[in-house]
This record gives sequence, structure tokens and C-alpha cells, in this order.
Amino acid sequence: DALYMAPEVIGSDDPNRFTTKSDVFSVGVIGQHVFDINIKE
Repeated sequence: DALYMAPEVIGSDDPNRFTTKSDVFSVGVIGQHVFDINIKE
């Protein structure tokens, strides 16, 4: 689901687009939903 994907990964044709940074982004988004965390404050 694109909701959990890092912005730089969406729409990229590069096969090496998935990095540790994109994984951390995804975990952060999941954490927001699971723990109701607002990381924008």
C-alpha cells in the first residue's frame, strides 16, 4: 500500500530505490497509526 511508502520510492523506476531510510520512514508511519503518535509536533 502506498500509504506506508516513502515519497522517494513511489513512482520510481530505480530497482535500488528501497534503502534503510525508506524502511525507517515506513516504520514511522506504522508507528503513527499503531501508537497514535503525532511526529509533526
